[in-house]
Amino acid sequence: MQELVNLLSRARRDGLVSGEPVRILPASSGPLNEMRVIECADGSRYYWKRFLDRSDLAWLEHPAERMRVEARALDAFRPLLSPDIRLPIVLLEDETNHVLLLSDVSAGDGGNWQDLFLAGNPEISLDAADRLGTAFAKLADSAPDRSLRCSFEADAAHWEKWLRLRTIKVLENDPPVSEASKRAVADLYEDARVHVGQRLMHVDFIPKNIVVSNNAGGLVDFELATASGDAASEFGFFLGHIGLLLLNRSSTASPAWSKILDRIAMSYASLSQPDDVQQRRTMRYAGAAILYRLAGVFRGTFLDPRAAARQLALAERLLIEGPSIRDYAGVLTTQ
Repeated sequence: MQELVNLLSRARRDGLVSGEPVRILPASSGPLNEMRVIECADGSRYYWKRFLDRSDLAWLEHPAERMRVEARALDAFRPLLSPDIRLPIVLLEDETNHVLLLSDVSAGDGGNWQDLFLAGNPEISLDAADRLGTAFAKLADSAPDRSLRCSFEADAAHWEKWLRLRTIKVLENDPPVSEASKRAVADLYEDARVHVGQRLMHVDFIPKNIVVSNNAGGLVDFELATASGDAASEFGFFLGHIGLLLLNRSSTASPAWSKILDRIAMSYASLSQPDDVQQRRTMRYAGAAILYRLAGVFRGTFLDPRAAARQLALAERLLIEGPSIRDYAGVLTTQ
């Protein structure tokens, strides 16, 4: 692809990229972007990211706006998170082609967390789990003085569209859950709109956007980030996706995973200190995340249909009962 070659030539001329490119490989792309990893002769790696135009999704901004949001988010998140949680650096922007050239954040002995799940090697160290929980807590307690979009109102509107998509929009598909669970989803949507505040939120904090190893970690894909929303949703949706993967893989019996989840929950709860109402809302978000993936607008292709009954049961339990954050690992083991 000529535009990638041209971008690399420009980056090398400006001294932003070291080494001679030797391989260009597909990276973890999605419905909103196209990715390539660029490997150079000196061992350095870079990411080329094109923002795709999805005019069929009314809740999504234009690709150029998503580019600006990602670049601003990386600048805003960087000073808030500890330096051992790495974020990409924007090296070059090509707004005409909706392309960013980003530095690499992958760990030499690790990888994308979802890929590791699917390869049967999902464990991370307890120290890394501590840092991840602390990162969530810092984001929940943040108070940004600048919006990522044109205003905090625009950030709030973006988050509300995202919230609607992942809650009451799912009900249009008539998911196979009880009426009580459907009411809980509708109530969560209304409740969440009351708890909007200014804070930094990634919005797509799921395993495929987290790079892990025993001693390092990184976060990627900030194009949906916002500076206004409900803090409980960030951690809740993350826990829902982790629970979905674990149930799908029947891995919850692993003592290692119980310890990892407990450590993430403890470090988050100790630092952010959510009260009982906030914890219940967080767990309801976790249930909504599972229901969204099972019966939502988009379906996770990695799901094993045989696990659907367990996953739906977990979603209903979280939506209706709303257990405490610290009890989440125990709830998973009883499904």
